[in-house]
Amino acid sequence: MRRPVLAWLCAAAAGLSGPVGAHTPVPPPKSEYYGPLRICDGAFAFDVRDGEGYIKEGYPDSYQTYLILSNAGYLRLGFPWLYDAEALKPFAHFRGEIELSTRRLQRFEMTSATGQHRSFVYLYTATAGANSWRYTVESDQFDGSDRDLTILERIAFGDRGRQMCAAVPDGLRPGPERETNDVIWLSPTRHQGPLTICFAGLAFDVRPGEAALLPWRMRESKFFRLFEGDRRIDVAGLDERVWRRGGEPDVQGPVSSDPRFVTGEVVSLPVLSPVGILSHAADAQVIILWRRADARLGLPHGLSQVGFTFDRPIGEAERDAFIRRLRTQRPDDRCFDAVPS
Repeated sequence: MRRPVLAWLCAAAAGLSGPVGAHTPVPPPKSEYYGPLRICDGAFAFDVRDGEGYIKEGYPDSYQTYLILSNAGYLRLGFPWLYDAEALKPFAHFRGEIELSTRRLQRFEMTSATGQHRSFVYLYTATAGANSWRYTVESDQFDGSDRDLTILERIAFGDRGRQMCAAVPDGLRPGPERETNDVIWLSPTRHQGPLTICFAGLAFDVRPGEAALLPWRMRESKFFRLFEGDRRIDVAGLDERVWRRGGEPDVQGPVSSDPRFVTGEVVSLPVLSPVGILSHAADAQVIILWRRADARLGLPHGLSQVGFTFDRPIGEAERDAFIRRLRTQRPDDRCFDAVPS
């Protein structure tokens, strides 16, 4: 059964974007690249390596935040607004300093209100004449020990950073060939088939001659991009919450063959796809596969879906054959993981 889902999509997009009006904050400018490239700030320099991603956010002549992404985790450099908030000071605990090759950084342990979550951040104070300001250095790889030096030493502070930026090699300058809107979602590394991608008890087989782009943290981000020849397809929404709703046992085989699921076609180009990934192609076609409303659980079908975004229209038979490739996982599946445990 197919049915248009444009009304649902517009409502979802409106809900995600929030109220529109004079009071809507203007988002800060953003630039996004895949490495390699060199970040040059007046206070430090940093090389983004091949296979890493980079996002710079902030207004000109104001604060800047730098986010570096890799399959291993993230590194963020920015202004420490959180330490200036009275309500947050009880959760920021000074833990001494750490010695780098060029300077010392203050180390803080951040704890949650319950004390069950903790993380470590470092403070760097930069000076220019009579002025001084502070940056935070954060990473999900920090554990507060001297092992953090491996990451921290990648940042060139002060004079060392200025020397790196005095003459940046052409190969490390940002160029349009590496600029992309996908940095926050996807690693730039293509994984060639055959391989099996697994999510939340589901599986999708990438065939020989095809390639897949996977998210930075595949276990946490439930989507991927497939290239079939010159065709690009985004598959997103593969979340545990979609499939683990209780009730009858899962039907083995293609998810689209499970009578508890319905397919629907978006009949107009969305500004935002229902799974949160932008559809860049002007003639993109979006197919939704969602779970039927379960009256016993009170769950509307719009909350449980996976979206297939084709970069251009596709024939119905070919499209259905592709969607049927999303199936339940088998005991003999050898699931590919871009970040091995």
